[in-house]
This record gives sequence, structure tokens and C-alpha cells, in this order.
Amino acid sequence: MPAFIRDGRGRHVYANKPWAQQFGRPLSELLGKTNWDLFPRETALVFEASDQAARLSGEVSGLLESGVAPDGVQRWWKVFKFPLPGTDGETWIGGLALDVTDLVQAHAKVRCF
Repeated sequence: MPAFIRDGRGRHVYANKPWAQQFGRPLSELLGKTNWDLFPRETALVFEASDQAARLSGEVSGLLESGVAPDGVQRWWKVFKFPLPGTDGETWIGGLALDVTDLVQAHAKVRCF
């Protein structure tokens, strides 16, 4: 399951191997980058808004996010985000993401009948 931590400026300061695999690039090329560097604008906007909501709530949030993945395909993720105290005095965001695209698409097909 992809996992990440973004600092107060939105830079990825931690990510695991499954997170990097979705980009097809080594972690060393991805750490330090922001969502704006890694995703299309519309997807970055969705992720930034949910990061801000997690910062303001101060609690773990579980939400369904949709956006264009690094492979260019529209995907859906069940994402759990949580605020973390950052080393710079700002609130960082940690998260886990589960790709649920197949489930969302199957549900949509069932509802069409």
C-alpha cells in the first residue's frame, strides 16, 4: 500500500516503495517533489484540498479521491490522511492510499442496470 509524508510546504519527505512504483521511478527522483511536480494540475488541486482539510481538522480522515495517476489513467483512491507535527513547526501530512479504481468502476456498472 502506498504511504507518504509531506512537509508543511507540500514536499514529499517520506514515501515507501509501493508509492514510488506507481511513478515507475526511484524514490531518489521523487522525494522533495510536491504534488504540483508529480501530478496534473486538477489532481494536485484535489490532493492539496484534502491535505488542508486534514491539517485543519487535526484528525485522521478517510476519503475517496479521484485524479489522473502518473500513468495518465483516471483512478480512484481510498486515502487516509493524518496531521503530523513537523520538525519545522508546521503541520505535516501523512497518508496511506489504496487504489480502488476497479471497485468504483464495478459499482458504477452495477448501478447502470
